[in-house]
Amino acid sequence: MVVWIYRFRRLFFLISPDAIGNVRFRFKIRLHKDDLSTLEHIKTTLDSGLIRIEGYSAVYIIRKLKEGL
Repeated sequence: MVVWIYRFRRLFFLISPDAIGNVRFRFKIRLHKDDLSTLEHIKTTLDSGLIRIEGYSAVYIIRKLKEGL
């Protein structure tokens, strides 16, 4: 099983096979919730993903390459 993970500060990128051999993809950016407008701008520009509030953080996540399209 090959897993590729890249993490830099508050940016997280993962590509890995699931149990049946399909490729899983995840991209995540975590910022302070005061920076929510930045994540909303990214989401609007990419026209994909979702934003969640987790405590004092706002998290932008794309789980599928075509999510939201």
